[in-house]
Amino acid sequence: MQPSSRVSLGAGFDYRQNGARVWSLGPVRCFFVLLAILCVMPALLADITAPTDVPFHLVRGFAVVIPVTVNGHGPYDFMLDTGSTITAVDGELGVELGLEPQGQGTVSTLTQKISASLAIVRVDFGPMSESKLEVMVRDLKGLREMVPTARGVLGQNALNHADFLLDYQHKRLQFDMGGEVLQLLSGHRVPLRRDPVPNNPGYANLAVHGSVMASGVHAMEFLLDSGAATPVIFSTLEGEAIGYPTSFV
Repeated sequence: MQPSSRVSLGAGFDYRQNGARVWSLGPVRCFFVLLAILCVMPALLADITAPTDVPFHLVRGFAVVIPVTVNGHGPYDFMLDTGSTITAVDGELGVELGLEPQGQGTVSTLTQKISASLAIVRVDFGPMSESKLEVMVRDLKGLREMVPTARGVLGQNALNHADFLLDYQHKRLQFDMGGEVLQLLSGHRVPLRRDPVPNNPGYANLAVHGSVMASGVHAMEFLLDSGAATPVIFSTLEGEAIGYPTSFV
């Protein structure tokens, strides 16, 4: 997730004409050539587009749940959380997979800071693969109460090399492997900013500039968080306690 993130995605086609030689075919030959193309193209298109398009299901109207494999096992249901800087694996799944602790880390939530062990795993989701991903292994009881099938959280560090579009209307996560969909999308584009976590520049939050109308107009930096059901505004004390700048909401 080191490069700046963009919210966009999909697959496109670049049509080129090569060479200068032209053949003339009779009507019957043209028919059979066209028939062959029509028979082959659906399979080719499926091979090209399917890996970049991952279906997801919504839980409680906001939690995006996608299939993820860990160390070749699964797939397991993971909640996609752009507000989490690190990916998390449920402790029970960690035991099942035999994950070995590689150190200790601290995760900050809205209410507390939790110490958890770290492990290195390989994760695969859609066309994306991260072979040496650092994950936290901890109890995700709170998440399971909301998403009973959840075995983990897919955080920003798994999305370092991905440009993607969250299509809530069609419940599909589309990955833009070549930038084609970005060119096709219309509408107002809001730039995103990657803000490194203090004392740990390898991790970052995605921020977007905005404003709040409350006794006037107040400029604020918003943390882009797909795992949040509603907007949250931090007071100065709360923001400092969980490690966010005071201007974040």
